[in-house]
Amino acid sequence: MSGCGAYLTIGVGLIERATATLPPESEVKDFIERCPPFKALLVALCFSQYDRCIRGPNERWLGEARPYDMFMAVYLPYCRSFVTRDKGQHKALTAVADLIGCELAILTYEQFKASLFGFTVEPLSPPD
Repeated sequence: MSGCGAYLTIGVGLIERATATLPPESEVKDFIERCPPFKALLVALCFSQYDRCIRGPNERWLGEARPYDMFMAVYLPYCRSFVTRDKGQHKALTAVADLIGCELAILTYEQFKASLFGFTVEPLSPPD
């Protein structure tokens, strides 16, 4: 795989690990475009790698999601709404959805609750 970027290299590595064969670059590119969950995962992994390893120390965090949180990206192509209670995951998966052109609502748990009935549910106060 000489001359291909990190995006394709990671894709090749994932496919090679799953199939025990080294696929040609053209097949990997075709598979990425035909398999939206794989494309979402690949973009999420590259996004996470950039955010954690390449981003400069003085640049703001793009997502602040933990690496395993990014594996949830495989579900994005199948959802109309994705709900998370993790603000870092919310921020990161919103960016991933934008990068892959996936139209869905990524909501925090609070946003989801508010959308159910059109208002925010406040926690009950403890009795006096």
